[in-house]
Amino acid sequence: MTNLVWLRNDLRIDDNSAIYHACKNKKKKIIILFISTPDQWKNHLMSSIQANFIYKRILYLKKKINSLNIKFLYVELKNFNESIYYIFFICKKYKIKSIFYNFQYEFNEQKRDNFLKNLLIKNKIKVFNFHDNILISPSLIKNNLGNAYKRFYFFKKKSLNILKKNKIISFSSLKINKFHRIYKNKKINFSFKRKNFNIKNFPFEDKLIIKKIDNFFKKKFSSYFLNKDKLYLNNTSQFSIYLNLGIFSIRKFFFYILKFSKNNYRNSVSLLNELLWREFFKHLMFSYPFLSKNKYLKKNIKKVKWKKNSFYLKAWKNGLTGFPIIDAGMRQLKKTGWMNNRLRMITANFLVKNLLINWRMGEKHFMLYLIDSDFSINNGNWQWIASVGTESASYIRTFNPYIQSKKFDYKGIFIKKYVKELKNVPIKNIHSPYSWLKKNEPNTNYPKPIVNYNKTRKKFIKIMKTIHLR
Repeated sequence: MTNLVWLRNDLRIDDNSAIYHACKNKKKKIIILFISTPDQWKNHLMSSIQANFIYKRILYLKKKINSLNIKFLYVELKNFNESIYYIFFICKKYKIKSIFYNFQYEFNEQKRDNFLKNLLIKNKIKVFNFHDNILISPSLIKNNLGNAYKRFYFFKKKSLNILKKNKIISFSSLKINKFHRIYKNKKINFSFKRKNFNIKNFPFEDKLIIKKIDNFFKKKFSSYFLNKDKLYLNNTSQFSIYLNLGIFSIRKFFFYILKFSKNNYRNSVSLLNELLWREFFKHLMFSYPFLSKNKYLKKNIKKVKWKKNSFYLKAWKNGLTGFPIIDAGMRQLKKTGWMNNRLRMITANFLVKNLLINWRMGEKHFMLYLIDSDFSINNGNWQWIASVGTESASYIRTFNPYIQSKKFDYKGIFIKKYVKELKNVPIKNIHSPYSWLKKNEPNTNYPKPIVNYNKTRKKFIKIMKTIHLR
């Protein structure tokens, strides 16, 4: 008897709910399957840098699984629809009676899984699925009407109560039932476009990933709250890619926070808060499928007439807005596939609230370039920054790029790293360099600010006040 484990965004063996439960019956063998779907990934705007990371991880994981004498199946298909019938074929071929997988929360993924589940059950094949990429099942966090919370404050309050009362269980202690033969590595065909990434910053092997997280908690965590937003220090964990792709268990990351919480209360609260925001956006996507269809979380909003200005959009994408902190962030994104959360908020705010361009254009661009891109989290953050999603404040939140720049890159170290045209600009002029450049380097290629910050900010606030229905 054989169980099938279908890996998706849970690219690990250790503390994997689906693998653990597939192996509980010691009399059964297991087969582990991964399906790449390039056409579907393209439609879902997967970045080429993330695709390369997945490719490297799959090659590594295949070797690891084969070394355990476990059969690993890999296939490349066009889309989710083909995946459904391929899995059905595999179940018939290997006489599989049970399939195990971990939930994904986006609309197309849920639709695929529901169709597959019905098909398999009709053919007397059991289906077991698990909430593995989040800490708490969405069914446990509901308001008095039985719906998912739309405000983070209430979600957080209930989540913390659940985490205090219920012990989070890790499935690390696992003895996998092995096949009694060695499986050779066959070549993996992976046709999706791939872009190189910095392996030192984003290792894909388990030992190096553990080393990375240990280094963060032992060397950076004690100053996390004070330094996480300082752009020149790189004091964040850069661990979102491992959580989003399920390469590192969300439960184990939570345990790290608890382990290092002693004498680090403020840092623990800060990091746990970020983890719960991630959790919140996953719950929203699962509970409100219309979010996958470019619709607002807020229902009481009229249609916004966004500007269709290709010059502004291109300038923002290429880091040529004349606002140094914006340009440095956008150039870092294109070059490395990464920006810290503070910079994502600053650059996103500028596109929506100063250039008055549809937030969906920014959402798409981030998906296409971020190495840690995740639709649920990206969508939630963009709706939040555009003031059309979840919000706890009663006012329209804005980020002044000049103030943010002075606060989080005072000496312009980060700016000068990515905006080489500003290498000679003095510290006192680095956050608003146009006048200095005009006088001292008139032939510079760096542009003047493409908009007036104060005027565009006031215009956006006026627009938002008219579209929010009372």
